[in-house]
Amino acid sequence: PVAGINIPENMTLRTFPANVSVSYFVNASKYGTTENIKVYADYNDIKGNKTGKLRLKTECKNPFIFNIRCQPAEVDFLLER
Repeated sequence: PVAGINIPENMTLRTFPANVSVSYFVNASKYGTTENIKVYADYNDIKGNKTGKLRLKTECKNPFIFNIRCQPAEVDFLLER
């Protein structure tokens, strides 16, 4: 699922699609440790955004996972008050 960050309390950020596929490289002995991968859209990236799409970002604290890619890399979004 795509999470939202830096969103004001009075707003909701919805992304389309709400879930994305993630591919990555991991050592075979560490396979199955994906619980540390987070995919998010940053509200601060909306300012000055002319495309109407948000580029997704990833975060992973597992040092054995690298080269993380999202498909799609950008999502449409809707802001609700």
